[in-house]
Amino acid sequence: MNAKKGMRALSLLLVVALVGVMFVPAVSAVDAKNVGKYYVNPENSYLIAKQTLDDFISSGALDNEIFADSQLSKDPMIIYDSNGLKLFHQYEIKQDGKNVGLIRMAASKVLGSPLIMLQETPDYINYHNVVTKSEELLKSTFKDAECSEPLWVCYSYPKIGIMYEVTKKGSEAEKVIIDANNLYIVPDKYPQNPGDAGIWSLYDGVEDDQITERLDKWNMEINVFNISSNSHKSKSFHYKTLWAAGSLETQPNNYWCQVTTAKMIAYWYGTSHSLIHIANVMDAWNYSTMPKSPGGATDSEEEYYYDGSSEGLQMNAVRIDHQYFQWLDFKAQINNDDVIVSSIPSHARACDGYGFYDSGGQYMHIYDPAGSSYWESVWGVTKYGVSKDSSIFIS
Repeated sequence: MNAKKGMRALSLLLVVALVGVMFVPAVSAVDAKNVGKYYVNPENSYLIAKQTLDDFISSGALDNEIFADSQLSKDPMIIYDSNGLKLFHQYEIKQDGKNVGLIRMAASKVLGSPLIMLQETPDYINYHNVVTKSEELLKSTFKDAECSEPLWVCYSYPKIGIMYEVTKKGSEAEKVIIDANNLYIVPDKYPQNPGDAGIWSLYDGVEDDQITERLDKWNMEINVFNISSNSHKSKSFHYKTLWAAGSLETQPNNYWCQVTTAKMIAYWYGTSHSLIHIANVMDAWNYSTMPKSPGGATDSEEEYYYDGSSEGLQMNAVRIDHQYFQWLDFKAQINNDDVIVSSIPSHARACDGYGFYDSGGQYMHIYDPAGSSYWESVWGVTKYGVSKDSSIFIS
């Protein structure tokens, strides 16, 4: 733990990435033909995933005891977006037959980065059970309706669900997505507030006029790897992380991602605030229920906890537009032993580290209060983003 509490000179970078409060994306910002035109061969995805896993292990970025003799599944699970476009090739990481993590590789080069996520905690989704339970839910909810074959979807990154087309007699087919963790039907709307259930796609942030830039970025990252053969000479992967694995705190409900993230960050700066205390400072409550229930905080209320309230951390924190995210500034933040809060639509996470290849990908190390930790591509998720008016807190 870093005991920096109360030192105003210390900085806190809060990344509120990807979404503005009133931003509602189109069904898909990029032409679906461009997504499909640049689909990636799963065999190439596997080779890059395997080489990346080897590099992360040899560098020490992954726990050697867990991952040293791990195996990567060769046949990926295809994960689609909510519009039916291939989004990820997902590979399971196993150690002694047990799942210890996963890798999500971009299914299309338009995402700008081959590796989107390398999760270093187990994937607890029982995919077979989800299929069975989701079919039962559909039968009870849509009686006498016809259902299509299911697709696995990332409907609100990084959340996974299962999607069906449901056709009721005399009606047009409608899209139904069921959350894989909690088995509820996800409302077909864009999530506006922290904790909201809703649907969005990483492709929402892709514009057709960005394709060339994204392909250039993809090619730059891909040059690190040898995809012409299975042979691989370990490349130099550099990283710095601040926290231990035990730092992960899991949010107690769907709404308190900001609150739980703040608790992890407070501990790093030498403060043990309870979730209730932080929720009160952020006013993360829903007053439309009796009694009041957990709710999401507004951007200003979240910021108030970090910089403003005498009951908060009393750090220096300001907001910067997400489109101006700078890699060198981010690295300097971590090198100064300061952490960040990285937010995606309706969800906040803590970030305690960076990783990079000399001439390749750049990554953030994420502690997700939903219950996992992972390495995440800066260019595939944070830098491009979904909304042009999303922002970053920086000290």
